[in-house]
This record gives sequence, structure tokens and C-alpha cells, in this order.
Amino acid sequence: MKIELNPAAQATTLQESAGAGKPARIASQATASFAADSVALSSSSQRVAALSAQALAAPEVRQQRVAALAAAVSDGSYQVSAEQIATAIFDQLRRA
Repeated sequence: MKIELNPAAQATTLQESAGAGKPARIASQATASFAADSVALSSSSQRVAALSAQALAAPEVRQQRVAALAAAVSDGSYQVSAEQIATAIFDQLRRA
């Protein structure tokens, strides 16, 4: 090994003597170990993913029910007691 007084030249010489191909060899070994990894999903997780996609595709508002309630409110046939309203309010507060 040759020792030089120039620190930049000395660093280059040390890198050359350590072997410039070494980092590439380490990287190729790491890639080879990751290439063997695999993932296998169970049938139940695949079913959950399918159901989740189906639920997300469904409309959030059920238009038929909304239309029926709107018609009942507009013609005056929709009746709700004060007790039903109070129960719904308390149920909602308990959930929050």
C-alpha cells in the first residue's frame, strides 16, 4: 500500500484497495435474498377484499327509501312521536 500526503488521493487509494466491486456484490446478494420472498393471501382475505370493493361501489344513499320518505313527509302521512325523537337523540348521544 502506498501512503500519500494528499488526503483525497489517499481516500481514493483506500477505496481501490478495498475493492470497488464490493458494494455491487453486497447489493446483488441483497437483491437475491429479496427475490425469494413471496406473499400468499388466504381465501378469506381475498373474500374480504372482494366484499370491501363491492361495498365501496354501492351507492351511499338508498334512493328508493329516500324517495318514499320524502313523499310521506310531503303528503303529511309521516308521523313521528316525541318519544321516538327523544329515543333517537339519546341513542345518537350514547354512540358519540
